[in-house]
Amino acid sequence: MLKLSILGGTPRIFVQRGDREVAKVSPQVRELELQSAIQAIPLESIENSFTRNRIITAAEYEAAPYIVANVGDNLIISTRDEIFARAPF
Repeated sequence: MLKLSILGGTPRIFVQRGDREVAKVSPQVRELELQSAIQAIPLESIENSFTRNRIITAAEYEAAPYIVANVGDNLIISTRDEIFARAPF
């Protein structure tokens, strides 16, 4: 069981297992050696980000549609996700 408490004006988290004494837990850094290098992202997966950009005027920017929200309130939106957009129609 986790027990939230204030000790000396500072919030603390304590762990209690059965009838055992309460132990203070704190975050700690854990370092692990990598067994292999992190794989590179294939260029074809990200090339649209480099080849399909363009410079627009401030007026075009102001008139452009934009995303208001997405279904499910996810932080990341991907292909085929449903969104709500706003634009001057």
